[in-house]
Amino acid sequence: MTRPNWFVALPVRAAELPTDLLDSLPAGIRRFRPEDLHVTVAFLGPVTETTALEAWAVGDWSREPPLITHTGARAGFGNPRRPSAYGLDLGDGDDPVAAFLRRWRDPLLAAAGRPPETRAVRPHLTLGRPPRRPGEAIHARARDWIAVEQPPVPLHLDRIALYTRAPQRGGRRFTRVRESALGSG
Repeated sequence: MTRPNWFVALPVRAAELPTDLLDSLPAGIRRFRPEDLHVTVAFLGPVTETTALEAWAVGDWSREPPLITHTGARAGFGNPRRPSAYGLDLGDGDDPVAAFLRRWRDPLLAAAGRPPETRAVRPHLTLGRPPRRPGEAIHARARDWIAVEQPPVPLHLDRIALYTRAPQRGGRRFTRVRESALGSG
């Protein structure tokens, strides 16, 4: 049996997003449930629960202020020709969320015994994923979806959580194992 993947992320309030945004994803893209929306800070991968909890403990989250950003353009994430996820870029690359990710990503990875991330920080909100073998038609519809201009919407991120995959299929995709308010100290 494989170990579940773990990650630390900032939960997003779906109520702050346009009500039709998730419904606008093209047919064939598996939509995230509103309660699963998040901005990943560090993907820890298939570590043990003990290791994930040790990584979580490196942050004094109550000392970190709440973050404000805004949604950006619609985008595909992963391989540019065959994205593995679709959603929204966030901020302008130099906003508080990007700074937060740069500050915490590698310390969290190091605490989990993972190598540092070599890719640049790209704050984003994943809204859905294509199936494993999506076919060109799904990617073509997704390219059309990306081409639609998305007006910016402010997002308030005031919580951080340790996540893993939810045990049951068909409902929520992720389970919050630990959660803390930012700026509560």
